[in-house]
Amino acid sequence: VWEAVSGHCVKTFNLEQHVNRIVTTPVQKDIVLVAASKYIKIIDLNCQEPIQSYQDAHEENVTSLGITRVTNMLYSAGEDKKIK
Repeated sequence: VWEAVSGHCVKTFNLEQHVNRIVTTPVQKDIVLVAASKYIKIIDLNCQEPIQSYQDAHEENVTSLGITRVTNMLYSAGEDKKIK
């Protein structure tokens, strides 16, 4: 996690998979969605462990993900040519 103004790294999370994408949630700015290999993880920036982890969310790499503002529905797309 980078401090935007100073450019200093203030926190590092070690994951077992490479990261394809990371996005913030529209309401809770300290929660991020991470696409890592075939997994999707929801991480609270204030702690070290994922809040939720979706193992094998896709058959191949997850390349895109997001969350809707009103209903908090998570959506994802991957190299398996599927949108979920």
